[in-house]
Amino acid sequence: MARPAREGETFRVMAQNFSNQAAQPHVFVYCGGQRAGAFDAPALPTDFVSATPGAFGVMWRAADIVTHVDATGNVSCDAAAVSSDSITIDNPKF
Repeated sequence: MARPAREGETFRVMAQNFSNQAAQPHVFVYCGGQRAGAFDAPALPTDFVSATPGAFGVMWRAADIVTHVDATGNVSCDAAAVSSDSITIDNPKF
């Protein structure tokens, strides 16, 4: 059984292209059954592929999520695009 969400918890959503094959990732965030955000990968690197492939490949830190739980236990959240250093190559740092 999953534990209930708690107020103010934070999460980061990340996509990784470990195979270095052309891709067009999209991230959709849902909280409490409602869509809280939709994110498309940045235009660069082209096709989400690294010119110098390595162990981890292209890593896109897409969104930061903050949960909200009201007095009755209903869950919602805020989803915001990661604004700096969202794309790296061979750097698994979250």
